[in-house]
Amino acid sequence: MDPIEGAPMARHLPILLAAVCGLLVPVAPAVADSADFMVKVLVDGKLLEGRPLSWSERRVFLLARDGQLVNFRPQEAQDYHRSSPRFYSYSTGEIRSQLYQEFGREFDVTGTGHYLVVHPRGQQDRWADRFERLYRSFYHYFQVRGFQLQEPKYPLVAIVFQNQDDYRRYASRSGSAPNANTLGHYDDWTNRISLFDVTAGKTTRDWSRNAETIIHEAAHQTAFNTGVHTRFGAVPRWLCEGLATMFEARGIWDWNTARTADDRINRSQLAAFMDYEARRWKTGSVTRLIASDDRFQHGQTDAYAEAWALSYYLCETQPRRYSQYLARTASHEPFAKVSAEQRLEDFKGS
Repeated sequence: MDPIEGAPMARHLPILLAAVCGLLVPVAPAVADSADFMVKVLVDGKLLEGRPLSWSERRVFLLARDGQLVNFRPQEAQDYHRSSPRFYSYSTGEIRSQLYQEFGREFDVTGTGHYLVVHPRGQQDRWADRFERLYRSFYHYFQVRGFQLQEPKYPLVAIVFQNQDDYRRYASRSGSAPNANTLGHYDDWTNRISLFDVTAGKTTRDWSRNAETIIHEAAHQTAFNTGVHTRFGAVPRWLCEGLATMFEARGIWDWNTARTADDRINRSQLAAFMDYEARRWKTGSVTRLIASDDRFQHGQTDAYAEAWALSYYLCETQPRRYSQYLARTASHEPFAKVSAEQRLEDFKGS
């Protein structure tokens, strides 16, 4: 297809996307379904290529070939054309080159089966293998319980900074605002984990604080890239955090050496849940947790504990229904708002 050039035509980008998809009606402010093809578009002087996920007269959401999510107003597009009938990611080598260009030669980029890890030079053995082992443990846990997981469409990226200041500067540029106690986080827009090394590269220091962060955030990243969660929808917060806290138990992330059922219990979350149940639990708390994310705005400790308890119970005792529930939460239209009533219906109907 020939490119459609010029800013005036870009105002019609939502309708053009709909036409390429074979839709017969113009796109109103309501959001259109995602496409399978790829487009190239120039936005603020930067050439973007990826799969259109959602578009309207107000906003276009694009899945870029490196796995990052991009959104822009149609009026910002300089030109547009369809570049491929199907989506495919950049190769591992192409993304590695992009990461070297982004972070400079003070960092190495180490590849594993599923990861590209950006880290200070000379620290390959400390980071890349850790992320890959966590990915494989996550995959194993859900696969043996009958879950149908997908292979990631692109390499998973993790970035390890030498110190907290560098980490906070990067997070701020990416649109995140971590608090002073945050050691790292997963960003579902960039699809990256970023953190800083609390040991400052010294093997004599205690690495366990970093380990806790990596385990939790790697669970988020793996879940959002293997089809357990969708990056393009309103996944309930309790579902995301319950699964990640469940993964913190050694019997899940280190199942080769911790094999008993007790090893799969997150002891700190169990203690927090028992305290909450004895002192502050109220009738209807689980319903409120499922229907809304509000519980995480106040009293986060209790919300995390109850999310862990519910997730652990469902995954260990009712894995088929839990899998069905995950599929329902992932089936909503990209970036559409999901009402409290629909969230409850998703849960009850699974």
